Amino acid sequence: MEESGEHIVAGARDFILKFVLRIFRMIFMGGVEIVKSDSVVSFCETVLERSICKVMSKSPNKHNRLYMEARPLEDGLAEAIDEGCIVPRDMILRSVPRSWQSGRQRKVLLCDENMRGICSEVCDVVLHSDAIHRGGGQVIPTARRVIYTSQLTAKPRLLEPVYMVDIQAPKGALGGIYNVLDQKRGHVFKEMQRPGTPLYNIKAYLPVVESFGFSSQLRAATSGQAFPQCVFDHWEMMSSDPLEAGSQASTLVTDIRKRKGMKEQMTLLSNFEDKLWVQQQQPTRPSLFISTLSSYYHVFIITFLDDVMHCDLGMLVSKPNH
Repeated sequence: MEESGEHIVAGARDFILKFVLRIFRMIFMGGVEIVKSDSVVSFCETVLERSICKVMSKSPNKHNRLYMEARPLEDGLAEAIDEGCIVPRDMILRSVPRSWQSGRQRKVLLCDENMRGICSEVCDVVLHSDAIHRGGGQVIPTARRVIYTSQLTAKPRLLEPVYMVDIQAPKGALGGIYNVLDQKRGHVFKEMQRPGTPLYNIKAYLPVVESFGFSSQLRAATSGQAFPQCVFDHWEMMSSDPLEAGSQASTLVTDIRKRKGMKEQMTLLSNFEDKLWVQQQQPTRPSLFISTLSSYYHVFIITFLDDVMHCDLGMLVSKPNH
């Protein structure tokens, strides 16, 4: 159940979801109609490279600062976490303030989807000595903003789920299978004939977002001779930039934000990042810098710095006494 009160029903295929909802309505709800949305696909958010700079965020009371960079996880590490090969170490997590964990575990900025394969490196932390000035109300929004900022500076990208499709069909239906896969952004990575039969086995990758209506189109293109089976295989990074207007990823982000009731326009980087302004002290009187440029003639450059930080140069040349 979501925070909005909506119930999410997840399934491998759209026709499975329709079947489950029909059974649920007839058996458990006495035939009452269910208000439901169109089928949607969950995406993940990640980053393409390390942040171009170290970013900083201040707490609302300006007494606490967090410095962070974001980078992609090493290859295979996210999959190892999914499989349980790498688990959180409770001893370490207990030493991390709960307020920081709360800010870190929230969803991220593109379209409020889960993050995946992102390493958020904490470079420095400045906290107020008094605990009342560094509580959850100060650290949680600060942690969230610095995470958003670090990801915006690390080329954010969308990860889409991908099916592995196993299709059985006779040789005469292969042309129609390839045509449908091309239309759906799918690609074949293995084709082999089953020994002793006229059937071929085709294995292909198909983006989940393109799988709606795939079975019906495949049956129409092959006169009902192809039988597909889909299973989730992996996450794949979309090549287009979600921050570039008009790109496929940008269109997806806009649609997801609209569906979730968010503003269609993403928040700019300048609204997340805080800058540390250093006020230069003005000299109360002109300063004098002298340097020797020659061993034979004592050449002095005299630099006066006035109150408006403009430089006036003068030169004094004197011949040494022998």
